[in-house]
Amino acid sequence: PYVIVIRFLYIKFLYHPILHGLSSMEDVQFRGYSTLCYGVNPKRIDQSLAGGLTSLETFRWDYGCVESVVPGAFQDLAQVTFLSLEYNKLDTNLSQLLGRNSFAGLTKLTMLDLNYNFIVNLSSEVLNGLSSLEEVELNNNPLVCSCELQWASVVKSFGVDIVATCTSNGSLEA
Repeated sequence: PYVIVIRFLYIKFLYHPILHGLSSMEDVQFRGYSTLCYGVNPKRIDQSLAGGLTSLETFRWDYGCVESVVPGAFQDLAQVTFLSLEYNKLDTNLSQLLGRNSFAGLTKLTMLDLNYNFIVNLSSEVLNGLSSLEEVELNNNPLVCSCELQWASVVKSFGVDIVATCTSNGSLEA
């Protein structure tokens, strides 16, 4: 299998489409450092970033500056089973930067890692179409477990493991 691992302390420019033409790639890992979020690293993931990686099974963009995922960004990545966006700056409290159709197209996704972001609330629409999903990790987010997260209990009853810690008195238990 073809694997690309990019670990960086400083990237001056990251041109889109950085990964086009690598259709046989199965594993892509970007690992940066969130202290370098001054216009250098991408702040959003869109289709131009990873489009065309039709064989991709693992996609990690950790320790970065990602604030949003554009709807349809992963539309061409139907083979991805593991997606990690941990240690980024995803924030559902600001204009629905992580919302409906953010993960559309990931029909084989079994594991979604959103640990260590700034997610306060997560709409059930974020998980629409993820029929193979087995686990969602949301630990170390300022997650508020309120009535708006009741869908999580329903999802858990169908065998999807939601791993999260609430900052409020609420609970994700069914």
